[in-house]
Amino acid sequence: EAKKRRARAALRSAGIELFEEQGFAATRIVEITERAQVSHATFFNYFAGKDGLFSDWLAYRIDTVFARCADDAASAPLRPAVRRNLREFSAEFERRPPWLEEAWSRCRVGALLEAPRGAEALVELAQERGDLRRDVSSAQLAGLLMVVLVGAVGEWLATETHEGPLHGHVLRAVDLVLDGARRRSERVRPRRS
Repeated sequence: EAKKRRARAALRSAGIELFEEQGFAATRIVEITERAQVSHATFFNYFAGKDGLFSDWLAYRIDTVFARCADDAASAPLRPAVRRNLREFSAEFERRPPWLEEAWSRCRVGALLEAPRGAEALVELAQERGDLRRDVSSAQLAGLLMVVLVGAVGEWLATETHEGPLHGHVLRAVDLVLDGARRRSERVRPRRS
């Protein structure tokens, strides 16, 4: 299992490096396998193609950002932990639009929404602390967070002008879910500009 995780991570890393260097379309699978130092057949044990590799990388990144939110929220208020980590996540995407837009258009979005472990850990922690309502399952709230984050990134990438920074777009979308998931007794004060 450890060897499989290493091979998958090496392929993911090599693919993303090559997409950044030469673009999504120009990158060939054989180049990814050479850089990752694995056989061509090994690539297809993990991914159906470059779009599958990209979908896997994106799902990994999203899961990682929510896991970091959960780690930070363990010792800090929920919203600042989420904001800080989503700002870092968004900055990574704002640096890559040329190849990212092309890869996104070929991405299987459904694959991004499977098994949101990081998002579920964040929701469970917030529910235990009483920050989020408990009458909705952690799995459902985690799924909603994943859907809204993926949707916000996709919407931003689909806009030719990329109006405003991605992090603002993402934060507004995630805030909508978190506001709806508040404890019923919590009063929300308008955010100051």
